[in-house]
Amino acid sequence: MRASAADAPAAAEALRAMAVFASEELQMELRVAMVPVSTVRSGGRDIRIARFAASPHCAYAMFAGGGLAWLEAEVKTGRQPVYRYRFDLSLPPDEKGQPRGAYHSAEIEYVFGQLDSKTEVTWRPEDRALSAVMQKYWTNFARRGDPNGPGLAKWPVYSPADGWPVMHLSATPEAQKDELRGRYLFLSAWEK
Repeated sequence: MRASAADAPAAAEALRAMAVFASEELQMELRVAMVPVSTVRSGGRDIRIARFAASPHCAYAMFAGGGLAWLEAEVKTGRQPVYRYRFDLSLPPDEKGQPRGAYHSAEIEYVFGQLDSKTEVTWRPEDRALSAVMQKYWTNFARRGDPNGPGLAKWPVYSPADGWPVMHLSATPEAQKDELRGRYLFLSAWEK
């Protein structure tokens, strides 16, 4: 799927909805903006993206810019606990029955309770349930720096002591050892 200028209104609405959510639910001001890639490039920078297919119906966009390096640095300093997740719930199939998969950014509507903003999708009970769980995790994290709370599956800190656990957000969220850690480290190595 390639974004175009025609997608800008939907993206702007999603950003506006995130700002409203942050204000109403978290009592915090979230400044949001969209910047065209051409503006980034005119400033002498670039954006590199690699696609990683973790499974037939799950693909991730890998953005160069140091995200994994930052995560690793935060883990090493130990100043703040780091929590890592992987969105694993394949979205409902399209109108032709074709799978949509669990792609990069698919979780945004879940996190902010905006499933109904995608009117072309027929949402299932498990989508709505996961959205409610994810909203609790994100709200807890924003308020206390820890996503855990009553009634939620335990989300462990991302650390070597526990085998680098990653919270897999699916119909039944659970933490699992980061089986893809080596691949991510390999892919991030070219950023240096």
